[in-house]
Amino acid sequence: MKLLTAVWLAMSLTAVAGQYSAVPNANQIMTFSYPMDSSGILYLSTTTLLPQTKGTVRVDRGSIAINIDVLVDHLPPAQNLGETFNTYVVWLISPDGELLNVGALTLNGDTGILHTTTNWGAFGIFVTAEPDNCGICPSTVVLTNDPCVSGVWPERLATIACPTGSNICR
Repeated sequence: MKLLTAVWLAMSLTAVAGQYSAVPNANQIMTFSYPMDSSGILYLSTTTLLPQTKGTVRVDRGSIAINIDVLVDHLPPAQNLGETFNTYVVWLISPDGELLNVGALTLNGDTGILHTTTNWGAFGIFVTAEPDNCGICPSTVVLTNDPCVSGVWPERLATIACPTGSNICR
């Protein structure tokens, strides 16, 4: 099965007919294990697309579920990254590379927030600009968790890759 590598993490831009075209410099993200009854804060690193943006993720794991609270400040409208983008979506990636769209950031001015839960015990987290909130393959990554997080254990690097096919809402 052919795989298309998602564009993300460190990007350089080239202007193409008034639009931006992103070129990937990497396609991996560090995943972390979250032990039971633990909590912590992860910081989101920016890409060259949104260097002024600041993001944090609070992770709180009980016996089964992990509560995840994402807060992103200084977030411009997604349309600023290209006319096809309308929203910002938060993704989880497992150590094995499984991708999970956990929802779109709710914007209040230039602040985006999302609360979600997962039962995955290990994951990495990143934010992309998307045409809509129901994609199954990430497009342009604008924020990703730092490769080192205090208080949680690195699991391993996971590769962001998507199967070919449609990424359109059904």
